[in-house]
Amino acid sequence: MGAKSHSGRKSKLHCTFCLIMGSRKFSVLIFFAWVALAHVQAQSVPSNGFEEWDDRERVELDDYVIAGLVDRTGDATAGSYAIRLENKRVENGSDLSGIVTNAILDDKSYSGGEPYDEAPLSMRFYAKYELAVGDKAEVISIFLLNGAVLGIANIELEGRSDTFTRFSVPINWQISAIPDTVVLIISSRDLETDTVAGDGYLIIDDLHYATISRRDRALRNGDFERWTSNERKVPKGWFTVDDVIETSGNLGIAPLVTQSTEKHGGSYSLKLQNRREFGQLFPGVAATGNDPNDFERPAFPVTRNWKYLEAWYRYNPEGGDSMAIIVGMFRQGIPIGLTLFKSAKVNSEWTYLSVPLSYFTNLVTADSAVLMVGSSNPDAPRGEGSTLFIDDMRFSDSPVGLTEEQFNRIQVYPNPAKELVILKGLENDRVVPYAIYDLQGRFVAKGFSNPQHEIALPPQIGAGIYQLHLFGHQGAISKKLIVE
Repeated sequence: MGAKSHSGRKSKLHCTFCLIMGSRKFSVLIFFAWVALAHVQAQSVPSNGFEEWDDRERVELDDYVIAGLVDRTGDATAGSYAIRLENKRVENGSDLSGIVTNAILDDKSYSGGEPYDEAPLSMRFYAKYELAVGDKAEVISIFLLNGAVLGIANIELEGRSDTFTRFSVPINWQISAIPDTVVLIISSRDLETDTVAGDGYLIIDDLHYATISRRDRALRNGDFERWTSNERKVPKGWFTVDDVIETSGNLGIAPLVTQSTEKHGGSYSLKLQNRREFGQLFPGVAATGNDPNDFERPAFPVTRNWKYLEAWYRYNPEGGDSMAIIVGMFRQGIPIGLTLFKSAKVNSEWTYLSVPLSYFTNLVTADSAVLMVGSSNPDAPRGEGSTLFIDDMRFSDSPVGLTEEQFNRIQVYPNPAKELVILKGLENDRVVPYAIYDLQGRFVAKGFSNPQHEIALPPQIGAGIYQLHLFGHQGAISKKLIVE
């Protein structure tokens, strides 16, 4: 149970409080189920067109900023809760740790803190921990007056303590005066080296300050009992940039990836949007899988070298932004194909998208894949309000949709129609995605024409005038459709 107490080490009090993104690249890990739609063999994305969503809970410690792997725990010395900070060693990635503070931490400075007008002799708390060899957790209190340091209490924890141990750390008063502020920093990693040697944890409870004879006025929520629970919805089988933001520092940023009822089919679609918070522009990014640290590894099986990625989307870019979709194909973990799709085109209505997939070689068959979707390029977001809606994503082998030449010669008959519409001017077995809207722009029906170029009108459609949208690789055409 190694524990070292140090005082007067102001130069050590630095912590890179990385908010999110930086140079981190995202991709999507996805599991596809076999489906057949309109006679086209394909694989659909998780949650069946974004119809299945999970509630994801994140708790915040009142009066503190928490970052990284920090959570509440019922393993406490008193009351109901304590705080638990974890270290996680990530091979070929960014190591994770936890930090709790009542201040704002920059690279080599701090500001904020809690008003405090006592001059105690020691910092006291209970701790239980198991740290990897070479790791040091830290608990630091800094007493200030008008921004100047009056005293510091600091302790490093090493090794393990399987039961709660009571610590009393002397405060080294450098100037004899009454402070006006106290800054508290609890970290599961060494703030000086900023490294993690291995997996581990630290639990802290009942932190307070005391004189020889009595306990002074407690910190706000120093017993770590008050927590606020926040819930948000995440597509089943996906993680999002919001998960990464919470891991890096839960600063109360509204979710960038949300469930939307503005759908192409079913009940919901996936909405991704950019937002500026704390002076930084965050892109909306979604990826399948459960762990953001898996973003460079394939995680869902495929059985062939699929030719197309298909989806329906709406996009409103700002500031010269471009939506981004990345598809990677793998064989036994080795990349054999990579496709990057970008588009800055405004599409205010649901638009069909067919992205041809690229491979380094056709001599090897893919066994797994990755996919990323973003409201902008994650490495270079531009538009503060860029918003992407995406729905009904899948892989396919058939070149559905229309070429520009076919756009010019297609005809719709009979018109007026009763139960069936036929598309003239198409090649044999050509399958075309379509959508029907009324004159007020309300969605009526969608689907694919069959190989006989027929579109069956929905039984509930009433007599009137409609717009029939037919989608291809270069965009869409709209035909006036009269229903008797």
